Amino acid sequence: MKKSKVSIAALFTVAALAGIGFGNFITVEQAGAKSKDLIDVASDKRPEKVNQNIVKSWKVATETYDIDTQEWTQYDYTDRYKFLDTLSQQEKNSFSDAFVEAMANNSKEGDSMPLVLVNDKKDRVVFLFQRDFGKGKSVKIELVAKQIKNQISKNSEGANSGKEWDVRSIEEK
Repeated sequence: MKKSKVSIAALFTVAALAGIGFGNFITVEQAGAKSKDLIDVASDKRPEKVNQNIVKSWKVATETYDIDTQEWTQYDYTDRYKFLDTLSQQEKNSFSDAFVEAMANNSKEGDSMPLVLVNDKKDRVVFLFQRDFGKGKSVKIELVAKQIKNQISKNSEGANSGKEWDVRSIEEK
């Protein structure tokens, strides 16, 4: 029992440290300086070599799937909260459930940090990354939202509407 508690604590520590160190690795120049790109200049917190490798990985993945990034708002994976903060709590939960399920079934050790692309309507999100530390196949996970209307409950004053997220596709090439 004591060993499992230590293991769990160690896992949380590693996850927290990994999350703290990552920022957005696209510079304004690399992203085309579009006003809709929500880009932080956190790349100065990481070694330049790491930034270059991540940006190179994203470029390969976007080219593999022929995606024009100018048509999307771009987020570093660790900055996805900026998109999630625009959703209702119900939508956040649905989005997170869909993404966690997709990643649980399709991520592998050595996958690079994903680039998150969100369309203008905020009803389609694409996660792009590469296998084998940016040297392997490219992976594309696409989530889509459909508008739903919740049933009126006895305690609510009216129906709530929102989006329910589902995995549309998962590709690796």
